Amino acid sequence: MSYIKENLSKNENIVSLVALSKYGLITPCLWLVIFFPVGIYQILVFATTKQGITSKKVIKKTGVIGVTTDEIRNVKIESVEIKQGILGRIFNYGTVIISGTGGSKLSLNFVNNPKKVKQTIDNLIDNV
Repeated sequence: MSYIKENLSKNENIVSLVALSKYGLITPCLWLVIFFPVGIYQILVFATTKQGITSKKVIKKTGVIGVTTDEIRNVKIESVEIKQGILGRIFNYGTVIISGTGGSKLSLNFVNNPKKVKQTIDNLIDNV
């Protein structure tokens, strides 16, 4: 079962599980060739990263042995940005950066179709 599903609160639904782009594996694979242990670690982090949008929050879980979770409640979101490099524009992936009140930030990395993810978050915060 998904980490996000396991941690839903009462009356909270999953709106979208944010898919990671396979192009996010380019850097870990390069590290695999250059320095094997770093490449293995980065591939494991990529494989264990879970990102999602629920009716109450945006959540990201990363980690292999130690786990880090970041979340921002939808009512606290102030802005949503997209960052894409050249490859991101060509292959339609990027980073969605969510800024919350108090200077908090959450980055959803290697997101497939970041414009759609931004639109989903914008629609949710418009309805709050």
